[in-house]
Amino acid sequence: MRIKKNYIFLVIIISMTFLMENVLAVENKDIINEILSRTKSTPIEMGINTYYDISSNGKDECIKWLKLMNLYDNSASDIAINNDNYDYEDLLKTGSDVQLEDKNIEDKSKNIKNRVTINDNKVYCREFENGDIYGYIESRKDGNVNKINLFIRKISKKGDINNLEKQVRASIDKKADNITFYKYIKAKISKDDVKTTQSKIENYLKDIGSRNVSTVEINRGFSTVAYTTKYTPISDNGELIDFNYAVIKESDGNYIILGTPIIGITY
Repeated sequence: MRIKKNYIFLVIIISMTFLMENVLAVENKDIINEILSRTKSTPIEMGINTYYDISSNGKDECIKWLKLMNLYDNSASDIAINNDNYDYEDLLKTGSDVQLEDKNIEDKSKNIKNRVTINDNKVYCREFENGDIYGYIESRKDGNVNKINLFIRKISKKGDINNLEKQVRASIDKKADNITFYKYIKAKISKDDVKTTQSKIENYLKDIGSRNVSTVEINRGFSTVAYTTKYTPISDNGELIDFNYAVIKESDGNYIILGTPIIGITY
C-alpha cells in the first residue's frame, strides 16, 4: 500500500513539473517569432534605431562604430553633400517603399559604400551600405555631450533581429550613456487579409496577458500598441507600451511590421 502511495505521489510531482515547464515555455516564448509563426509570415527586412550619449568626439565615435561593424569606407569624401536640415526620409522608409525588394537577397555582392551627408562644427553624419545592409550614423553636439543617432536596416529572409542587436550593442562605446533601442521586423503575410491578420495578432497579445492594447485604423490597414511586459516600455499618453505592430496592404501583398517598443520607421 505504501509503495502505491509513493508511486501516486511521484506521478503527481512529475506531472506538476511538466506543467510548470510548459507554462514557463509559453511565458518565455519570443513574441515576435511567435507572431511570425502564427500568421505564417516571411521576413523581408529588419532594422534598429539606436540613440545614446557620449562625452568623447562624435565624429570619431561614428567612424569607430562603422569600422567595428565592417561598414566603413575609407575612400568616402569628407565633403558633405547636404546641410543640417537633411532628414534621412528615404532611409527611414520600409524596403518596399524604396524598391529594395527587387534585389536578390541571396546573391547580392558585398560592396561597402559611405557618403558624408553632414559635416560641420555640430553635426557629423555618414550614410552606409554594404550588400544587404543600409543606414546612417549621426553625431550631434548638445552642450558637453554628443548625441549619437543611428539607423541600420538589413534586407533578409531570416528574422534574426536579436543577432543584429547584439552586433550593434557590441560596437557602441563602452562609456556610452542613455542607450535606447527601437527594433522592428517587416514580413509578408502568406494568405490572410489585413483585417483577419490584425484580429489574429491582437487576440494573441490579449491571450498572453498584454495590457493597454489599443488599435487605430490607418490609411492602408491598422496600427496597434500594447504593453506585453516583455520589453523595455515607454509612456504613451500616460500608459506604458512596449510593443507596436502594423498590418498594411501594399500593391504586391499584405505585410506586418512588428516593433519594440514602437516602430521607428515610416510605413
